[in-house]
Amino acid sequence: MTGGQLFGRAGEQVELDGLLAQAIGDQDSCHGGSLALRGAAGIGKSALVTYAVSRARQLGMRVLATSGVQAEIHVPYGGLHRLLGRLPGTGREGLAVALSGSDEPGHGSFRVSMEVLDLLVDQAVEGPLLLVVEDAQWLDEASWDVLAFLGRRLAHDPVLMLLAIRDGVETERRVATSGWRELSVGPLAEAPAADLLDRHVPGLAPQLRQRVLTEAAGNPLGIVEFGAAAARLGTGAFLPAWLPLSTRVERTFTAIVAELPLATRAVLVVAALDDHDDLAEILAVAGAIGADHGATPDTADTTDIPDTPDMPDTPDTPAGPAPPADERALEPALASDLVSVDAGDRLAFRHPLLRSALLQSTPAAQRRRVHAVLAARLDPTDGRRVWHQAAATLGPDERIAAELTATAERANRQGAPQIAVTALERAAELTAGPAGKAGRLLRAAILVSQIGDRTRLVRTLDAIAEHHLGPAERAHLVWLREVYLDAGWSGATRIPAHLDVVERLAARGEAELALESLAAITVRCWWSGPDPQLRRRIVAVARALPVPSDSPHLLSILAGADPLTEGATVLAGLTRLAGRITGTDPDELRMSGTAADAIGAHPLAKPLLADAVLLIRSQRRLGMLAQTLTGQAWNAALLGDTRLAITAGAEARAMGVETGQLRWALTADLARGIAEALRGNSTAAAGLADQAEAVLLPSGAFPMLAMVHLVRGLDALAGGRYEDAYQQLHRICHPDGAVFHPYLRLTVLGQLAEAAARSGHRDEVAALVAPLAPVARSGVAPVLAVTLRYARAVLAGDGDGAEQAYRDGLAADLTGWTFERARLELAYGAWLRRRRRAAEARAQLRSAAGTFDALGARAWAERARRELRASGESLRRPADGLDRLTPQELQIAQLAAAGLSNREIAEQLFVSPRTVTTHLYRIYPKVGVRSRVELARALPAT
Repeated sequence: MTGGQLFGRAGEQVELDGLLAQAIGDQDSCHGGSLALRGAAGIGKSALVTYAVSRARQLGMRVLATSGVQAEIHVPYGGLHRLLGRLPGTGREGLAVALSGSDEPGHGSFRVSMEVLDLLVDQAVEGPLLLVVEDAQWLDEASWDVLAFLGRRLAHDPVLMLLAIRDGVETERRVATSGWRELSVGPLAEAPAADLLDRHVPGLAPQLRQRVLTEAAGNPLGIVEFGAAAARLGTGAFLPAWLPLSTRVERTFTAIVAELPLATRAVLVVAALDDHDDLAEILAVAGAIGADHGATPDTADTTDIPDTPDMPDTPDTPAGPAPPADERALEPALASDLVSVDAGDRLAFRHPLLRSALLQSTPAAQRRRVHAVLAARLDPTDGRRVWHQAAATLGPDERIAAELTATAERANRQGAPQIAVTALERAAELTAGPAGKAGRLLRAAILVSQIGDRTRLVRTLDAIAEHHLGPAERAHLVWLREVYLDAGWSGATRIPAHLDVVERLAARGEAELALESLAAITVRCWWSGPDPQLRRRIVAVARALPVPSDSPHLLSILAGADPLTEGATVLAGLTRLAGRITGTDPDELRMSGTAADAIGAHPLAKPLLADAVLLIRSQRRLGMLAQTLTGQAWNAALLGDTRLAITAGAEARAMGVETGQLRWALTADLARGIAEALRGNSTAAAGLADQAEAVLLPSGAFPMLAMVHLVRGLDALAGGRYEDAYQQLHRICHPDGAVFHPYLRLTVLGQLAEAAARSGHRDEVAALVAPLAPVARSGVAPVLAVTLRYARAVLAGDGDGAEQAYRDGLAADLTGWTFERARLELAYGAWLRRRRRAAEARAQLRSAAGTFDALGARAWAERARRELRASGESLRRPADGLDRLTPQELQIAQLAAAGLSNREIAEQLFVSPRTVTTHLYRIYPKVGVRSRVELARALPAT
């Protein structure tokens, strides 16, 4: 771009113009969002950004801009500080507190994201905003996470975010998980490339001109720099063509820098290594280095950056106040347009490749010297100091390693786990003892596992010397390798070793850690079905811990370890706890809800999980919210509440992906699969089941495949494919099957009995049902009592006891089991119709159809209507606009109908109020209403 002119970018300009026009539209047509300009180094992304900024200002938009800085990539929220630090107006106080770091619940990148979202929405009231980040590949991870969060939530606000990011492996990872729109910027075509060269370097000889165009291959930076070098040096300017173009451009910059005075080069090297762009700081550091060796501003041009072996790497304090380098030393770089200095005295390099060229051409010892002086000048409380100390250090240094470890803990609390991992990895490099090094790397691996970066996790785990770890740490390492690297499903094989670790922790007085570790073990226990002896040992270890007998954590452990033996104890404890914990502690609510689901007390779990979700939302604990929403989605799916299963499942998946908890996202998908099967959406249900199977099957996690077969079985049952349904569900319930699940079968039993009765397998299922009768009578598994009544009725067929079985089932206490009652009514109504007792049948069928409609279980509702028609009564399907809503629209509709304001809904769902308003504009016509009051009437009670 020269003088405001872009060469060969008409298509990109049209796209940018369209986005800017949308951002300044009126209330109804305004659209914000995000766009990532991707491309190779020097391809022209910055020129397009400059064009967008110019157009935005012409349109009256305010512009906030920053660049990623390679040297600052480890400073949490450094990019965000630079982007928003000068923003005036309200909301800055909350953002400042969020960025400062805190141990309070809810602190972290999510809290910062919400503060920034609120701040931008408030600022956008005064006029549309354009946020620009160049060199986003070097943006610190914490800032990137916040901007990615915003990019998914500003689609309906007058805020447009534009990123320029260089292609590469890290870019692939970042952009792929951000959900941002992408615009790939490619090489210039032949004609505009030639025009650009002629504009910058006119009069080149034809052969030299063609050589430049060939070497640059349409890269604008290459065209300009190769052209300038060719004008000076002729054909000697060209490097071998087999080198990457970025390398050749970088070396061109190196050649330019080599022609500068030494004093200028010294200042530029300091600028390249400094993680701030403040000119005064850069000159001060350059001056301190010169003063340290007797150099003066007048003689600095005859002295390179000193590199003497007797000089300390990390001085604690400067020898004394040194005069800054003469600002005139920078003039040759300014005259060559290598750097610029703005009105705020902030220095910027013309291109990032110039910075990397300086770093590549400066010896390592000299770079360490600059870092040492930078560290010495910074206040001990400045988070940048320890990074410069680490960069200046050669060889082990436990003091700095300890400081980096403390930095990692702070970064993790501030919601910057990527930076915490980098700090721990560098701390491990500086650690002298092998045990300490292995321990720090293990801590880094634990954080990487929480992030969800599998490639980095493999690298970190491979670097750990396992034999230097203690027994507890070794067990944790094995667990990480299996769970996060899909190193084969070991089932219950390794549980005894983990129990040994728990017992050691308890013996050392670390009861809380032992309890948390045991809770993690019992999740595996519930899915793997260990032998009775191992289950009894887990229970014994749990009961020996110094915790109250009605502790939600303890009840959850008992429920996960041995639901059929401990179910009555857990149920009694949860019943006592229900009133006491509701609305207080989200952890206790979540654990109690999990325990209730584990023993099949799904109606009891429902309000516990709902309250937990509300409290966790209010605390903005995004990672825990993903897990709790997944539990809520499963609970809703098993209770037949398809709308809650869809909304909670969709949000759980989004939160799981956003927080790197992909296993939770997978489980949430399976909950949605059950709901889609009940709704009759066979294609969606099958797709979700197939995706999950593709992940679970290679790892050998066969018991977890029971969830996949449950989705497929319900889908087949909904579609009237009864033989297929029987085969899918029978695998879950038969003890000899590879996917047999001793606890999930209790929930599946009713559906299996129905499929068997309609496909000629009645006797096989009756044989599976008989042994469970004593278990049902003991009251340890509430779900079994419900499903067993249904199974007995449908398996009785036309026998004499069939009607009594239906009556007994409907006479039982089915409070909370709405879907199961409707299934009984449907089956009983169909049974009555076949006996020509139409009047009695219609009452049952009408009730069943109404319940299924309210739950959104369309496939079952249609079956009830078909039976009604066969009985002589027609029941029209109610007009249900809710089925046309997306999961988020349905969620907003439910909250609006409950009386929440737009701002309250926005706070619940972590979006902007304007997003809620936009969705409501779309929701009303879809549902056929005009107000919140009408919306509340349209939403059925479940």
